[in-house]
Amino acid sequence: MTERISVLTGHSAAKELGTTPLDQIGLRSDEYAASHDADLAARAARQSIRDLLLDRDTPNGTITVSISGNPRFDANGQFLG
Repeated sequence: MTERISVLTGHSAAKELGTTPLDQIGLRSDEYAASHDADLAARAARQSIRDLLLDRDTPNGTITVSISGNPRFDANGQFLG
């Protein structure tokens, strides 16, 4: 994650690190439910996350973001982000 996130969302990268997408937003409808289900399945299998679609509230209105990355876990298997 880069500091560009602050330009897009109004939140610093430091605030975003270690959070899950749903820590930052809530699913507003079933529109992205399939994407969210795929994310949960990938996380459970410890696989990469690809194109998780979510809406984010920003100082400039709501934007849709696509999130891809590798999930991180601690030594106990707890999801870190």
